[in-house]
Amino acid sequence: ELLEKICTGVASCYRYIFKSDKQDKEGDTTAKDTVLFLLYKRKTMKVTEISGELFVSKANVSMLVTKLAKEGLVEKQQDARDKRVYELGLTEAGIQYVLQRDRVLKGFLREKMRCLNQREIQQFQEAIDVLDNIVLKIRNQ
Repeated sequence: ELLEKICTGVASCYRYIFKSDKQDKEGDTTAKDTVLFLLYKRKTMKVTEISGELFVSKANVSMLVTKLAKEGLVEKQQDARDKRVYELGLTEAGIQYVLQRDRVLKGFLREKMRCLNQREIQQFQEAIDVLDNIVLKIRNQ
């Protein structure tokens, strides 16, 4: 019952906060945004690192990265020691995309949260902090 509550709760939060009637014109950009925001934060990563971080198969990450490279958002630098491995990073266009999406998402969240009072916003922040700590413990075991 606990696992079902966790799965349902996470899915509901995501659906109610991000999947609104004001859906992006591009459709669902979740995977794209997740990888680009991760690369923005870490500067450079390998496909295997992204795969491990996001719990997604290397094949799926590779396909997405290839698409992002074709869009000019990600650049791939071949590893000098192992020609099969690429170091990934954002292009200038990728950086600008992340900064623009960050502004849009923050504005969207501000709009969604206008119905909350200060105490509810504080409780929401505290709940997120608790969840962050739990996830960190689970990842580090």
